[in-house]
Amino acid sequence: MPLTGTGPILGVAMAAGAGSVDAPGIAAWIGVGDAIATWMPANLTVLPGAMVAAGVAVGGFGLYSAAAAPTLGVAMAAGAGSVDAPGITAWIGVATALVAHVVAFGQANPNAFVANPLGGPVVGAGQMQFTNPAAGPALAAGAGSVDAPGIAAWTGVGTAILTHMAANTIVLSLGFTSPPGGGPLVGTAHIL
Repeated sequence: MPLTGTGPILGVAMAAGAGSVDAPGIAAWIGVGDAIATWMPANLTVLPGAMVAAGVAVGGFGLYSAAAAPTLGVAMAAGAGSVDAPGITAWIGVATALVAHVVAFGQANPNAFVANPLGGPVVGAGQMQFTNPAAGPALAAGAGSVDAPGIAAWTGVGTAILTHMAANTIVLSLGFTSPPGGGPLVGTAHIL
């Protein structure tokens, strides 16, 4: 399933990670989940990184780049119902930390990409994975949370986000081409 449209599922997982069990808290996390599941596919670009075609197989891993994270923070704040300046600032900090983590530790796994040995468009889809699954401490710092319970809650939220993204993000091959005879992929692609 693509990441797009899975915001409510992500939101419930984040609420559980944060230890939020009341209906208003869960609803706020669902709003945050919707923001993430909408923003990431629209703003995350897949780069070829070290992806290489050999025959029809594609090996190596791609990288990610992203648009400005503050727009995600504003969307997350709106989803959470946070309308005051300090709240919006905290959500921008969380979003900045999340996007930085995805860019620094996210990999595009081309496990189902198919290259054209004669050169040309790559077809198929891949998966997102992370070399560092621990985004929580950075999210806590971004939120300005310094106490142990707050850090623990953000650790649960970070784990929920990365687990959900790895399980549900589809890495598109559309936009990548392979050279004749194989070699490094060129172009850029997106996620769903």
